[in-house]
Amino acid sequence: MKMWCGEWCSEGTKDHNKEAHHRLCRVLQEAVGKWGKGGTDLSEPLKEALKQTIFGYNSGETDVKRLGEELPNDYNDLERPLLSLRSLWCGQPRSEIQRRWPGHSAPHDLVCLCTAGKTGWPINETSHGATLCGKDSDSLGSSGNNGWDSSGKGKVKDQIEKTWEKVVKDCLQSVGQGNRLRETLDTFIAELNRTTSEGYGDLSRLGDGSFHSYHGCDGTPQLGVCALYYRDYKDTIPWWLQLENALEEDKKIQEKKKLEEEEKQRKQQEKANKQKEPRAEPVKSTQPITQDTAKNESDTLSEKLRKLNLTSGTPICPPSSWLLSAVFLF
Repeated sequence: MKMWCGEWCSEGTKDHNKEAHHRLCRVLQEAVGKWGKGGTDLSEPLKEALKQTIFGYNSGETDVKRLGEELPNDYNDLERPLLSLRSLWCGQPRSEIQRRWPGHSAPHDLVCLCTAGKTGWPINETSHGATLCGKDSDSLGSSGNNGWDSSGKGKVKDQIEKTWEKVVKDCLQSVGQGNRLRETLDTFIAELNRTTSEGYGDLSRLGDGSFHSYHGCDGTPQLGVCALYYRDYKDTIPWWLQLENALEEDKKIQEKKKLEEEEKQRKQQEKANKQKEPRAEPVKSTQPITQDTAKNESDTLSEKLRKLNLTSGTPICPPSSWLLSAVFLF
């Protein structure tokens, strides 16, 4: 006998935040690939933006492997009830009491996107096979209806450690040298849900959820399991917006370097070509015959004849004028 259960069954087998998780994970993997061994050989704007994307705002960390192995100390605040509210970490702009906020880093946004919410929603015991970011409730530590919301209750840190181990760590594995970073980032930004708020201006949301009054993404079915970005807060620009700007700056820097290198090579080629050109033999200058030079030559010849006459004792007649003329012609 077949059972009909309509939308209830289809909702139960849903992989929540599947596409959002995939897009964010791909950007992070490309960023790690571009970062390589500490961001060496990168332009300064791109290096700083990648550092925030991977490690977070003003982080002193630079080792991707170490980052994946252990949950950062910032999350120790989750053990303090007043600081454990999910809306602070995932749905509100930064304040003085927040160590992390939506847009702090790509790994943190994965935590917001892939940690189960209130009473384990949307993968609690009533979800009948649903997954979140491709993981079930056992993998994410939300079995028994455990979840992270804004009530200040529950073992929130334990859950986030599971998310870090099962979701974030995989996305910190590079898939190359970051050659598709710009492409994956453009896709990520284009697919964000955008809206506006009278009090907060331009908002963007990653994942299933909504915005209400002054916060969102608090882990409830009403506001969702998501990350809410406040684009107009210039002091804490979301990592993806900073990365987008840095890629534009880097493009200009690389184009300038290319032009400078081409000009350098052109000058080197010109210099090499000049060195290969055959050199013409220097032309020996001939002294033009003038009245003065003719007179000097005549005097010299007469002197030689006089000396010869004195030496030999035999008189030698001076040459006739026609002979002198012939000498001068030759």
